[in-house]
Amino acid sequence: MTITASLQSPNSRVAKAQTATENQAEISTWFYLLGILIMSVGFWYPEHGWEQSKYFADIDEITYDGTANLTADRLKGVDKAAIVSRVSLACYGLVCFWVQRRYRLRLGSPLLWLGLAFGGLIYASVLWSINPSHTIFKLVVLGCMGCAALGFGTAFSLRQLLEWLALTCAVYLCVGVIAEISLGTFEVGSRHRFVGTVHPNTEAIFGAVLCLCARLFYRADRSKLLAVLLFGLAIFLIYLTKSRTTLAAVVVSFAVMQILAARGRNRVYLILICIFAVGCLTASSVLLSVRNTGQIGNIIAMGRKDDVTTLTGRVPLWEELFVSVRKAPTLGYGYLAYWDAQRVEFLSETFSWEIPHGHNMYIDVALDVGLVGACLFVAMLIGALISASSIFLWTGKIEYAIVVGIYICAMINGCGESLFKMPGFPLFVLASTYVALLHDAEGAGVRKVENGIRRSRRESIHENR
Repeated sequence: MTITASLQSPNSRVAKAQTATENQAEISTWFYLLGILIMSVGFWYPEHGWEQSKYFADIDEITYDGTANLTADRLKGVDKAAIVSRVSLACYGLVCFWVQRRYRLRLGSPLLWLGLAFGGLIYASVLWSINPSHTIFKLVVLGCMGCAALGFGTAFSLRQLLEWLALTCAVYLCVGVIAEISLGTFEVGSRHRFVGTVHPNTEAIFGAVLCLCARLFYRADRSKLLAVLLFGLAIFLIYLTKSRTTLAAVVVSFAVMQILAARGRNRVYLILICIFAVGCLTASSVLLSVRNTGQIGNIIAMGRKDDVTTLTGRVPLWEELFVSVRKAPTLGYGYLAYWDAQRVEFLSETFSWEIPHGHNMYIDVALDVGLVGACLFVAMLIGALISASSIFLWTGKIEYAIVVGIYICAMINGCGESLFKMPGFPLFVLASTYVALLHDAEGAGVRKVENGIRRSRRESIHENR
């Protein structure tokens, strides 16, 4: 009787845990669709424009003369429609958190305390900001996005969240194609960069998120055609943007994601294939003759004529930014206080190309909150990777492997871009999935109870013997 009771108790806990997970996943369809609409439109107004492709047309062939600087113009004014969209995002996020919340945050999670420490430092930076009014405005924008991320991360399951992100990115990419076709700027050629409705580098990030999330739709019980189509669309448009950093980040993160998702010998085979591919590429590059270096450089540049040796002007910019970091190494200049309209115009005129940010996520964080903040930020990224990987190993749920891919992609992309750090849709992707990792992990508790059942049975059998 004692043995039977000890075995029934864990089973009942498993049943209750599974029922709780199913109840948490239930959410009204209309509220879910409303969230998709509000989020899609909310991020559209501040960041997108139907005629963006005209502004960036032949961008590699234009020498910056200072007569037009879209970034500086935006910083000088306030878009009322953008304010309404951001407030709507914040309100919906708060409604999600207080009314439709399905998941509780793990108060003992190191990720939570790292996030609170970094967020507290960001908001405290107004105290030493070199441009307090600019910092306060940007902190309000960041707060609106944070409310949205908190609401979506607690109201929806991680699978639902990733499905929404994939759908939104697919819509943004398709609308971008339609916009370019209607304006006559769409072209599949060696010199054209796909712009769509935002900057090509941002479009590439949409493609990266869609590419990684497409794995979510590749399921045995459903048609795999949708996953293949989404993946193909994403890779094709990433190539058209000619964003080399994002393309490299996607390749590496997708490979890591596939290795993590594989099981048994398949994982070993994938690792060996990746090592073999890297070895072949390295050997090929060494064996190629010097006379082909021009062709190799053109392939690496993806048809763009900008200087590859300086990473399209990034290296001189980073040298200038390092000088600024050394002047305020501990706490920086305040959140986005460094990047006001005057600084953007000055750096753009100095280096003869429009510079909206530092084109390096880690340098930009150091400019905002110093090396202290940069260390906290890196710790958050690494902590999220470890957490998502461990939960995937506990549960086998593919959405956690996708989160690993997203964070690896962001970390690699951050070496050449700052978009995952700026208050926009890419940062929302990181923030919302970060909040989702703070849950009592879906299925992880059930898996732990199941392991407890096995241990109880083994102990009972051992005692009987």
